[in-house]
Amino acid sequence: MRHVLCGWIVVVVAALSIPRDIDGAVPIGAGCSTPAAGALRASRCVSADTFPVGTVVDSVVSVSDPTQSYALYLPSAYDPGRSWPVMYLMDPRGRALVPMGLFREAAERHGWILISSYDTMSDGPVEPNEIALDAMLGDTQQLFAANLSRLYLCGFSGTARMSWPFAVNLAGHVAGMIGVGGGPPIGGAALAYPGMLETQPFSFFGASGNTDFNYEEMLKLHAMLGNFDIPHRLVLFEGPHTWLPKDLAERGVDWLEIQAMKDGLRPVDLELVDTLFTRWLEEARELDAQGRPLAAAEAYRALVNDFVNLVPIARLTEASDRANELERSREVKELIEQRKKHAEAEQEFGKKMGDHLNELRSSEDPARVAEKMIKDLKLEEIRRRAETAPDTADALAAQRLIETAFTNTIFYVPRDFIDTDPERALASLSVARAAKPESPRVCYEEARVNASAGHTQEALDALECLVDTGAIRNPDFLESEDYLKRLSAEPRFAELVERARSMAEESAAAETEGG
Repeated sequence: MRHVLCGWIVVVVAALSIPRDIDGAVPIGAGCSTPAAGALRASRCVSADTFPVGTVVDSVVSVSDPTQSYALYLPSAYDPGRSWPVMYLMDPRGRALVPMGLFREAAERHGWILISSYDTMSDGPVEPNEIALDAMLGDTQQLFAANLSRLYLCGFSGTARMSWPFAVNLAGHVAGMIGVGGGPPIGGAALAYPGMLETQPFSFFGASGNTDFNYEEMLKLHAMLGNFDIPHRLVLFEGPHTWLPKDLAERGVDWLEIQAMKDGLRPVDLELVDTLFTRWLEEARELDAQGRPLAAAEAYRALVNDFVNLVPIARLTEASDRANELERSREVKELIEQRKKHAEAEQEFGKKMGDHLNELRSSEDPARVAEKMIKDLKLEEIRRRAETAPDTADALAAQRLIETAFTNTIFYVPRDFIDTDPERALASLSVARAAKPESPRVCYEEARVNASAGHTQEALDALECLVDTGAIRNPDFLESEDYLKRLSAEPRFAELVERARSMAEESAAAETEGG
């Protein structure tokens, strides 16, 4: 029995024919049904007592769709006699326990149910995500005492994108979203979809690493949401395209609790309001004292927006006055102008790279196109800029350009041509190597593509490069990976696998000794 309706999102996502995201993980050892409003019935709890509380259940087979599975967390206080908020966690590679580990403690503290799918994905068709969310929604209604006015969606990269149309179709049920490293589909056009502004607005908590190739996109989304009736908050962290750190995951849940109070979805907890306001005000003061005026101005302004109507005006005065003062300052205006210049440079870089990628995919001489691409994009110059002063805004902007070039050439083109045209895939990888010469992932992909092309010695050389990096934690995968296992008859392959095992054992022993 299907729990949701079909059709709307499929039409929307059909326009997204060019994939944009990759979750950043190096794979080394490691009928349609669209959620829609009106499909959710009153929640009933029929067998939740079979699950333990206060502990993560690693794998649950869905009763709504046995082809689907998820990890589950019920807070220690869970009681089917009352209803509980539910957050659906959607990792773009189906690694259910990754986001579960980030959000579990906050869910315990606030009394949220977490359901984290093993079947969500990015960089492919939308249907697997529809099916996965459908199964989680169905089980929510059959098994748990859920507050169907307080459902939350949480995704990273491509699954963050898909959360937007899902939330629209679940209008009146989705109270908020957490989106990491990815905004709405089609560059924010999703915000103008029919029904977005007519429905009960939901809150959005966004996050991005400061070297994420989608960093500028997340800044643009944050500014854009100011034009819509959508409460929003953006937090930035040090790092590339990846899930947000645990402390910021917990902050996201804290922030959504504040928004639930403002929306009348839960009683106002004055003690919690005071605790969070005091903590976040002190963080804004620390940014101010550290000489980070733009970050401080944004933190003060966010406090005013987040806590208006929850704390007395007198308590907001310091934050409001200091935000106004900083926003008028010459230094902040210069930093905002610098940010705009970086955004323009990234847009220009992306357009130029897109043109080269189109040519790389179609040219009869992909190796020549790759050489031209490396020169035209000035990858060596950008890499030097990124390495010279990694703590400056200019260096971070350069790192984001490197990440953009690397992601597109290490993943998308090789994925599309590894079987049909491996020489074209290798040309793409030469650009990835120019962007990140020391990356173990380049060695790994070169080994796979060369193996596919029948270049045995080149594949073994690349595999040796990978082994020498020490990046392999689980050497057994070398013998089962679809392309690398084609090398298994080679004596050198067996030697490299044994060397990788020895290095992995030494590394594990060293970690154990180091505590």
